[in-house]
Amino acid sequence: MLWPEAMSPRVTRPREAFLEKYSTRAFNTTTGNIATSTDEYTKVSSFAYDSIDRIVSIWDAKGSVTNFYTDGVWEGQVKETSKNGTLTACYSYVMAGGDVATSYETARGISGKYSTRAFNTATGNIATSTDEYTKVSSFAYEQH
Repeated sequence: MLWPEAMSPRVTRPREAFLEKYSTRAFNTTTGNIATSTDEYTKVSSFAYDSIDRIVSIWDAKGSVTNFYTDGVWEGQVKETSKNGTLTACYSYVMAGGDVATSYETARGISGKYSTRAFNTATGNIATSTDEYTKVSSFAYEQH
């Protein structure tokens, strides 16, 4: 097929500078769990697990820590985040049929300062997000 010049397909190649941009992961050879992950900028994140291989926390190179719930109905969900030892957010959830229906993010654990996200439980996508000032954002997704 002949293409008009404005519509001709083009093959683009990555710039040479990006050829070595990749992430690497090191695994615990006993458990198979990710021990560390190094991004393309050589920033390292470390992962910790409990005795039955559930993720407990992730530390990044910037001093941020994400902790996860390891039991109960919220198991596997983010529990709290901190930066340089200071709490930045706490999380709680409303579950529906084993899926997160609503999540609550409380800024620095301050009562009344939270964001709410409602999820489409069929897809897992965020449907709406309401910030601490009650501004609502709605999300739409293309189906493929």
